[in-house]
Amino acid sequence: MSVPESVRQAQQRAGLRGFGTSCEDPAGPLLAVLAAAVPPGGRVPELGAGTGTAWPAGMTPR
Repeated sequence: MSVPESVRQAQQRAGLRGFGTSCEDPAGPLLAVLAAAVPPGGRVPELGAGTGTAWPAGMTPR
């Protein structure tokens, strides 16, 4: 599995600040799929995924 550059950078910044409780990499693509299913103008609750929230923005469409 390839980790998007934006996610890698977010993980690095989190690590430098001592934050180590982000979701694991395999959960990232799932977060991206779930976010893509939200209709325009829809809302998504923030569930505390840490740097996992960077995955939806970092994934490239296929």
